[in-house]
Amino acid sequence: MTTEKIKDLKPVRLSDYLTPEKFRIVPRDAIDVSGGITEVRVVFNLHQEFGKFLTFDYSSIFVIYGYAQLNDELRKINKHKYTAVEGKGVLKRITFNDCGELFIIVFELSDTEDKLVTVRAEEVAFLLNNCLHPAK
Repeated sequence: MTTEKIKDLKPVRLSDYLTPEKFRIVPRDAIDVSGGITEVRVVFNLHQEFGKFLTFDYSSIFVIYGYAQLNDELRKINKHKYTAVEGKGVLKRITFNDCGELFIIVFELSDTEDKLVTVRAEEVAFLLNNCLHPAK
């Protein structure tokens, strides 16, 4: 995606959608297991440079996996209070793509085109550094 197109995307506050207390990082093999009925899968695609902002051990592959609990904003996108009950939820996954100072968030939907917004890299680092991390 070109810089011009990124600037056309709506900037949002990450805390409106994901907060550290309602987000958990999981190992790669755990992302294939269904999360809770109020959780959505989240994938972070990171560049090597972003690693200097993280205060924990992370994969050298620079992909971080996790689950976020639905809050009010995510429920609006999901159109249901649950993600997995009877197929009523439409939010399949949230993907973060590192573009330097900004991240593009892709809300992957099952009923329409994906929704794209941007957030500042500092907000992503805060979320990842302060959320629940897997036990070693």
